[in-house]
Amino acid sequence: MEMKDVLKKLREKNSLTQEQMAKRVMVTRQAVSRWETGETQPNTDTLKLLSQEFEVSVNTLLGSPRQLICQCCGMPFCISVKRVFIGLSCGTYAES
Repeated sequence: MEMKDVLKKLREKNSLTQEQMAKRVMVTRQAVSRWETGETQPNTDTLKLLSQEFEVSVNTLLGSPRQLICQCCGMPFCISVKRVFIGLSCGTYAES
């Protein structure tokens, strides 16, 4: 799923208008509209705000598929498992 679709789906799921969503992340309604049409994308700081607002990862907002990541090093699970097998320590895992 593309970011534009993810953003619109999250906004609608939370029963927000574009204006309400814009106020929550300190942008204009027009900016939200442009994100949802794919004309532009939120900057890094706004992605972080959106992530917090909707309680999802930035990867989810970007439309990335879900995967396990190591909470210790931030590497994808498949790479972290290889590190463990070759004797490098790694921490716990979380779904991104």
